[in-house]
Amino acid sequence: MAMVFTMVSETQEWLNSRYEKELREREEEERRRIQEAEEAEMNQFEGTKVNVQNFMEWKLKFDAEMAIKRRSILEKEKELIGNKLTGRELFTRDTTLNESDLKFLEEGKLSNPIQSLVIHSILNFYN
Repeated sequence: MAMVFTMVSETQEWLNSRYEKELREREEEERRRIQEAEEAEMNQFEGTKVNVQNFMEWKLKFDAEMAIKRRSILEKEKELIGNKLTGRELFTRDTTLNESDLKFLEEGKLSNPIQSLVIHSILNFYN
């Protein structure tokens, strides 16, 4: 009987040690996996170190891309509206519009001198 008890005790100890060893390995693997995921996430935020030369190269590429996009947008707009100028383009190119606006305002006879001063200064700004 003592022999059976010893064998059962040894078997239980072996199973317990085996279970604890496997449990430690799983926990260690889980820790390692979490640590690798955190390192990968931190590496995502690092990237290329910026210096003057890298920045200037990037800026040249970026400006070229933006110029291409601007040209394509302008071409699409011109196709849509034809060769007509927009109101802003008319206003900035044709100075007679400024004078007609002044005449319109003078005809309205602004009662507030500060308001008329502000409007005249704004219109003179574009000349």
